[in-house]
Amino acid sequence: MRRHCYRSRGVTGVRWRRCSRAVPAIVLLLLPPVAVAAQSPSANPVSADIRTTLAESHPPLEGSAGTLYSADLLRQVYAARGNRPGWVSGSGPHPQARTLLHALKASGADGLNPDHYHLEALERLISENFAELPAGTRDRRLASLELLLSDAFLALARDQHDGRVDPLTLEPRPVPSDPHGVPASELEGVLGGKSPALVLRHLAPVRDNYAGLRDALAAYRAIEADGGLSRIRGGGVLSRGDRGARVASVAARLAQTGDLDGFTTGDDCYNAAVKAAVVRFQARHGLRADGVVGPATLAVLNQPARSWIDKLRVNLERIRWLPRKTAATRLAVNIADFRARLYVHNETVLSERVVVGRRYRQTPEFRDQIRYLVVNPAWDVPRSIAAETILPAVKRDPGYLDRHGYEVLQGWGAREHRVDPARVRWRRLSPSRVPYHFRQMPGPTNPLGRVEFVFPNRYDVYMHDTPERWLFDSRQRTFSHGCIRVEHAMRLAAELLRLDGREHPGLDLIGAADDGKPRRIDLRAPIPISIVYRTAWVDHTGGIQFRPDVYGRDARVLAALAAPGAASR
Repeated sequence: MRRHCYRSRGVTGVRWRRCSRAVPAIVLLLLPPVAVAAQSPSANPVSADIRTTLAESHPPLEGSAGTLYSADLLRQVYAARGNRPGWVSGSGPHPQARTLLHALKASGADGLNPDHYHLEALERLISENFAELPAGTRDRRLASLELLLSDAFLALARDQHDGRVDPLTLEPRPVPSDPHGVPASELEGVLGGKSPALVLRHLAPVRDNYAGLRDALAAYRAIEADGGLSRIRGGGVLSRGDRGARVASVAARLAQTGDLDGFTTGDDCYNAAVKAAVVRFQARHGLRADGVVGPATLAVLNQPARSWIDKLRVNLERIRWLPRKTAATRLAVNIADFRARLYVHNETVLSERVVVGRRYRQTPEFRDQIRYLVVNPAWDVPRSIAAETILPAVKRDPGYLDRHGYEVLQGWGAREHRVDPARVRWRRLSPSRVPYHFRQMPGPTNPLGRVEFVFPNRYDVYMHDTPERWLFDSRQRTFSHGCIRVEHAMRLAAELLRLDGREHPGLDLIGAADDGKPRRIDLRAPIPISIVYRTAWVDHTGGIQFRPDVYGRDARVLAALAAPGAASR
């Protein structure tokens, strides 16, 4: 077979050289659909065995230990077509069956496991010499092959379109997708002669550069197959001007992932090119991009290829959970990246650093709409914070409430009224018994700062300003009780008001903030907001970005992906 060499973008978006042999499976995937001749049920004895098999509550499958994942849907589809087969004839499988088999094998490119789609049983049945089997055995096995092929198609189609894992089965629950399920018409179309490979490709996502993550997964798998990512032995900090074997190891490692171009084996000088490559690597992994290989950078450089493969598989799955369409103007918060991005016509117009929840007060994933802003917001203290923070502080220092501008309130709605804190016997209260709630009025110590972005939700999570500016200097910004603090919140507020058609939004905000009184500003057109947790993605340059799994959520998704049987939906 002829060997093809070409230049392609590597995992970083940097051009690198790749050589590969033509893959017959890919060629087969691109073959045009094969028309299947229609037969009446009476003319095809396999139809009777299909009908008999599906009549069982747990259909037995001749020549296979497998069970059907979608037996009820298969009953509907085959009943509508008079149990006429589409993948097989009386003498054996159609070429269409092998096309699907190759598509099942290729599902690994999407981070899925081909073994979850009856692969072993299908390979065994498709390779049988049906002509040598007794007629009754042949028909039963062909019926089993027919049903397994349809079941495998439905399972992979569902996993490609909605994700293999139901996010609502994970804790904490990630942003739910809007699965419609794979309609019977998809299978009916394939049974009628449409290419299963093309139908499956159409069901896969196109948003969030899904294809770019697939390419990165293939690149890291190629690195793993070639011996894996090279390791760098421990030692002191490395920086520009250093020489030696450790520098050569760093350069070789950076060349593997395309961060360093033009590397020659044996180069041991930490020159300008190596420093630039280190900066590129650090920026792609959320590290301090100082061009120095210290302990933190060395630890990430020495992670094995398998860890990056797993991260890519998890994040391909996360994209499959999302709706296929997204608003062109929206605000997106990536918890793992500690950053909020405002998109207008799908282009980033603003990028802000954010603070998110601590590990024990994790920021949830969900979608909503920003409906209004509050300038100089008052802060209604959540019950958990009141019990864990406010009450102990008041017990230690009775002047705490007055000094920080807190009101003590009792009752709700029309019955809410202020209580004189001096008349409350605080020491008799416990965290489980606090009959009051607290409200902190606008001021320099109010944790909401000067503006709050409100999108009413069941988590009681919002975005807001903060007076604690020092928090944004940290690389890992997990400091809040779950809400999202924005570094330049007034700038974001002005941009949202400008998009809402307001004239001079910046001046209006400054005037409202200087007034010192709470003021609500409703948006004429609510802005969609999505709060997601992404530890790998393709950036605007085509490079692959990775971030640490600060909440430990990747491992749960990876374990769910590996679970045997049908998808968890």
